[in-house]
Amino acid sequence: MNGSVKIETSDSKTAEVYIERTASTQDAMDRRKVTIVGDANSLTIRGEKSDSGFFSRLFGSSAGERTTLKLPREVMLFAKGVNGACVTSDIDGAVEVSGINGRVQIGSAVGRATFKGINGNMVVGLKKIDSDGVTLSGINGNIELQLGSDVNADFDARGMNGRVVTDLPNVSIDKSKHGSYSARIGNGGAGITVKGINGNIRFTSSVAEAAKN
Repeated sequence: MNGSVKIETSDSKTAEVYIERTASTQDAMDRRKVTIVGDANSLTIRGEKSDSGFFSRLFGSSAGERTTLKLPREVMLFAKGVNGACVTSDIDGAVEVSGINGRVQIGSAVGRATFKGINGNMVVGLKKIDSDGVTLSGINGNIELQLGSDVNADFDARGMNGRVVTDLPNVSIDKSKHGSYSARIGNGGAGITVKGINGNIRFTSSVAEAAKN
């Protein structure tokens, strides 16, 4: 998708899709297609690359879109190849986000979560982590991990060009050597694996936990 993606979730069982398409010329609009395919179990939205000429690329006359989705909270989310910010509210399911050229913000995720190839700052809420754990790799930006009070995990970071810090009393951080960090969150448990980060990582309370306090 050539533009931002915003996802709002609720307890509904239906999906709504809103796409605002823009282009400097009608020709550019006609060259780029967006397909939407859905059934009872899945929804796929895909932008198709246009076969634009040299001058179209040079003068920026390509089409773009701003996408807003209203989805059930209980979904598995797969987002790939977004040229813009990717922002979601709470997801009660696995999350996989890759190839994003912009800010990434996940209200909260439950279970497996994978983030790779992100060129932008990230804020990720982790309400619960299952045995598959959380993986972050190839991130060019700062990362804030907002942890729920019930999260117990072991953190391992390699190839860090930045610092790992915490605002939480139940997170103990060990810097074993340059570019590598390990940490125990709560009682330890499922893995949070990090590699190839050009930025800082900070552990904070989730928005819900901060509101309680």
